[in-house]
Amino acid sequence: MEPAINCVGQCSETTHISDSRAGEAIGSAACACFAGHKIVAICQNSSLGNMGNPLTNPSPGIGWENTERMSLKERGPADAVFALALVHYLAISNNVPFSRIAGFLSDISRWLIIEFIPKTDSQVQRLLATREDIFPDYAQEAFEKEFGKLFNIMDTVQIKDSQRTLYLMQRHEL
Repeated sequence: MEPAINCVGQCSETTHISDSRAGEAIGSAACACFAGHKIVAICQNSSLGNMGNPLTNPSPGIGWENTERMSLKERGPADAVFALALVHYLAISNNVPFSRIAGFLSDISRWLIIEFIPKTDSQVQRLLATREDIFPDYAQEAFEKEFGKLFNIMDTVQIKDSQRTLYLMQRHEL
């Protein structure tokens, strides 16, 4: 890992941000990408599962009379939410349809930076390798249609050398 970090640090063509928290590093990287910078985010592999798991099994309100700490949904809406490398995990691994993912994210955020990863991507193929592909609606058009019901798509960025797309979305006013 050290040679990769040193290489990034010496490269004048990329922007790098040091951060000890994977979620914050990924968020900073997404913002830099939308600003047109070449970016590098290095995350420890074990952090990626930790970012998705709380959404499929969220903590309820806890403490005395369940009022000391609010549930995840009660804490929102946040000004912005980053949902990177998340949609395929929720849709394929947890059978959550795009409409439910969009609904949840619109409940907790005003602005959304979200990544769509197509079925042809190696990470989606890895998820599908151990199960039957029962996801005929897992497609970018269906993703845009469902999210478009609750969000305005403000901008898109095609991630270089991949088929992945980043979206900047703003929740429709209620």
